[in-house]
Amino acid sequence: LSENKNHVVDVLAGAFMMVEKKVLDKTGIFDEEFFMYGEDIDLSYRIQKAGYKNYYFSESTIIHFKGESTNKDNLQYVKVFYGAMNLFVRKHYSTTIAALYSIFIQMALWLKIIFTLNKRNVSDFKKNENETGIAFIETIIVSTEMEYRTVVDLLKDAGLNLTIIGRVESKEKDNSNALGTLKNLPELIDKFAVKKIIFCIGSELLTNEIIHTIQSAQLPVNYLFHTVGSSSIVGSNNKNTAGDYIAVKQAN
Repeated sequence: LSENKNHVVDVLAGAFMMVEKKVLDKTGIFDEEFFMYGEDIDLSYRIQKAGYKNYYFSESTIIHFKGESTNKDNLQYVKVFYGAMNLFVRKHYSTTIAALYSIFIQMALWLKIIFTLNKRNVSDFKKNENETGIAFIETIIVSTEMEYRTVVDLLKDAGLNLTIIGRVESKEKDNSNALGTLKNLPELIDKFAVKKIIFCIGSELLTNEIIHTIQSAQLPVNYLFHTVGSSSIVGSNNKNTAGDYIAVKQAN
């Protein structure tokens, strides 16, 4: 890996780490004492203590549905997260320093609990205020004709309140009945007031093309993803709330 594309960092996100086996043989794998959070911080720290470096490689990207394990407004999440931080300092610092850090962590925990409770009450109040009707969400689907029919059937089966504007091709084609191609997305969003885009990941549209489109266009919409051959559509647009999961209803 070339040096100009890499940056030495203290911690790498556990969602996308690559570690050589010889390093893990020396440091050990994820510590199972960490239930959900902190295991990547712990491993990154142990890698550094073993004499290695953590590199952030900026030329590689992924789609990570952040925050899907727990609801950030849930008190259980708050306890688990700060509990993991407490475990980390007790594991890697001396008793005196760990005790000092633990005091600050406990203070942060209680402040977060108070903030979460207040935020939940405000959200519930606004929700009750806004429950006046059903909004239909304008949606376009980036897909082939066959994939389009599959996605529409999935959405109908789920009974969602989506207004399907039409289909967008990944590339220019002759005799296509699509609204346009990927390069036309900004104009199509303005024209039809689109709120959601469903990308079909298949033979014609690859994940790296979708990531490039999202990053370069920076469109003011929510994204959903359907992998061709699957029977579901998934998406996540807010790390603090659960994402969307649409699947074929199973018969009893």
